[in-house]
Amino acid sequence: MEETSPRIHQSPRIDAYLTGLGHLIRDQLLQVPLYQRSYSWDTDQIEEYWQDLRDAFNGSSREYFLGTIVLTPDPNSRRLVVIDGQQRLATTTMLLVALHNAFLEGGEIGRAEGIRRTYLVAHDLETDTAEPRLHLNEEDAEYFRQLVFGSSGDPLKTPENLSQKRIQSAFALLTDGVRQIVRSSGASWQRQLISWVQFIEGDLHVIRVIAPDANDAFLIFETLNDRGAPLTTADLLKNHLYQLAGPRMDAVRRSWSVAQQNLDTGDDAELYVTFLRHYWSSLRGAVRERDLYRSLRNGIGSNRQAVEFAERLEVSSGLYAALRNADHDYWNDFGSAFRPVIETLVRLGLEQNRPLLLAVMEYFTSSELRLLLRSIVGWSVRGLVTGGIGGGKTERYYSEAATKIRSGKIGTTEELFYELAPIIAPDADFEIALRSIRVTSSRLARYYLLALDRAANGVIDSHFVSTDDYDSCSVEPVLPRHPRPEEWFEFSIGDNQQWLARLGNLVLLNQRRMPRVGALSFSDRRQTFAASPYELTRMVARLSTWSPQAIDERQSLMAHLGVKLWARYPEKAKDHMLASA
Repeated sequence: MEETSPRIHQSPRIDAYLTGLGHLIRDQLLQVPLYQRSYSWDTDQIEEYWQDLRDAFNGSSREYFLGTIVLTPDPNSRRLVVIDGQQRLATTTMLLVALHNAFLEGGEIGRAEGIRRTYLVAHDLETDTAEPRLHLNEEDAEYFRQLVFGSSGDPLKTPENLSQKRIQSAFALLTDGVRQIVRSSGASWQRQLISWVQFIEGDLHVIRVIAPDANDAFLIFETLNDRGAPLTTADLLKNHLYQLAGPRMDAVRRSWSVAQQNLDTGDDAELYVTFLRHYWSSLRGAVRERDLYRSLRNGIGSNRQAVEFAERLEVSSGLYAALRNADHDYWNDFGSAFRPVIETLVRLGLEQNRPLLLAVMEYFTSSELRLLLRSIVGWSVRGLVTGGIGGGKTERYYSEAATKIRSGKIGTTEELFYELAPIIAPDADFEIALRSIRVTSSRLARYYLLALDRAANGVIDSHFVSTDDYDSCSVEPVLPRHPRPEEWFEFSIGDNQQWLARLGNLVLLNQRRMPRVGALSFSDRRQTFAASPYELTRMVARLSTWSPQAIDERQSLMAHLGVKLWARYPEKAKDHMLASA
């Protein structure tokens, strides 16, 4: 078919078009090469993709730009090799399969077959066989092929690896989304699904770039993913505010400048953008960076709003700076006894909670703010240990809670706990994860061990570790990085790596007083451990041998301590406050 979409660039080496993603899938046979990573989108990314498409489909313009697809010819076949765009192509193909299946379920066999022949499969004249229009890599190809060729209701085979599980999960989510469209559309469901196919065909825009060879394609890919863009969201927003400010531009300019000074951004443009995103999320709910400018522009549309927003940036930037620095003047009124709480929070280095904390710092009473800061340390550690801190789910919950704080619906830490309970790991899940966690970050390992050691010694508020205590120690593995097999015979050859970073294999040494122990035998290392000022380290020295069982037992003890130490319910933090008062 002749290409009718606008040509962005054409040269003897590179050809680029703006086109519909469905149009691209329909007109090209595509192949993900062997060296490309397998399908990697998790549930959060699929939900974001599906929400974006629904918002665009239901919007006034019904258009959405999904980025650039970089391709290059395969010299050994008639397919184009996908250098960048696999996740979007595979996910959109799965959405088309879900639409195909919905027509089948509704008895619309002809329309289902139309989708199948147009977007899903192609007929090879030489072999007289049908083949998927999109081939994934070897790890996922057969599983994805079964999904494309399967009929509605046919169960997929059991996934054999993580990427296949992700494909299964993505397809289930998209299938459920399409079925919800059918249910909500009543008698007009066919027309609605047709509109969705047309939207994917022509209004779900991508820039299709075809390079003559892989070298050129990778150069384009690296250029497109270069983060050194000359204009940031902050630049665009500043221009927007200045235009709206009119005669009050000087006031807006001054507030903007003060906010930058508060954050001490220097040449770090990304820090200011991150601050803007976190602050806006605390006002409106979670927003991703790529959507930030559009959301800000739509939400700030008058002279008064521009001036007020700039003034609020001036205040909130000071609060945001305090969240990044335990020595900030903001914390002076909290007293020296509270400083380890702030130092610990800063040390954890998490950003997802900042939209929430910005709202809490503005609206909670002093006593509730203190309780919340104590509580969120435990919530954060639980998220880090169980893996629940990643993706966008945590930030969405925190941001939604921030909007409720600003609207007066939440005013205490207890109320906030019940709002956030779905993302705060329960005791059982936390203990199970803590029993087996591997900690590759030296920063986190040192903090976990210090807090647990203080708990083992009965120290009140042991999970709030001061900078002085933190800086006075170092972390050392009991089983060394390069053990001699004859001296560490309890561990099988080749299994060292799975035990090396286990929390139960790590100990604390006082780096100011003791040398690092190096790759000695366990009996040699015990002497150093026995002289350690840390109880959990000295416990290792009391053992005659070191083995996988010893690591498991020590880590189980740590997990038992950790459940009480990093409490889930804020009332326990309140008890600690009373005990230490």
